[in-house]
Amino acid sequence: MESVPLLLLAVLILGFGVVSKRIRHSLLTAPIVFVAFGLAVGPSGLGLIHVDLNIAATSFIMELTLILVLFTDAAHIRFKSFWTEQQIALRMLGIGLFIQVALGTALGYWLFDYLGFWSAALLAAVLVPTDAALAQACLDNPR
Repeated sequence: MESVPLLLLAVLILGFGVVSKRIRHSLLTAPIVFVAFGLAVGPSGLGLIHVDLNIAATSFIMELTLILVLFTDAAHIRFKSFWTEQQIALRMLGIGLFIQVALGTALGYWLFDYLGFWSAALLAAVLVPTDAALAQACLDNPR
C-alpha cells in the first residue's frame, strides 16, 4: 500500500496541470492547492497518507519544497509591473505589508499564546512576505 501516496500525488499533479491555466489569475495558487490536498488526505482528513515527521529525510524534503515554491513564485514576478504600477506596489508594500504583519501578530498571539507577543510578531514578520504569488495576482488583474 505504499504506492497509494505516490498515486494520489500523481493524480493531484496531473489534475492541477489540467486546470492550472484556467485558475492562473485567481488567488488559488499551487501551494494552496497542494496544502489543502495534503490536509484532505492526511491524518487530519481521510487518513490515506501517514508521514513520520521525525525522519530527517522528511524534514529535508519539506525544506527543499518550501525553497522551490518560494523561488518559483519569486521568479514569476515581473518587476516591470512594479515600475509601471508604482502606486499599487507602494500601497501593497507600504501599507498592506504592515497591516498583514499586525493582523498576523494578533492571530499568532491568539493561536499560540505560549509564544508571547514578540515571538508572534517575529513569526508574522517572517511569514507575511513569503507568498509572492498573491502579489502577482493583484498586479496582473487590470481592475
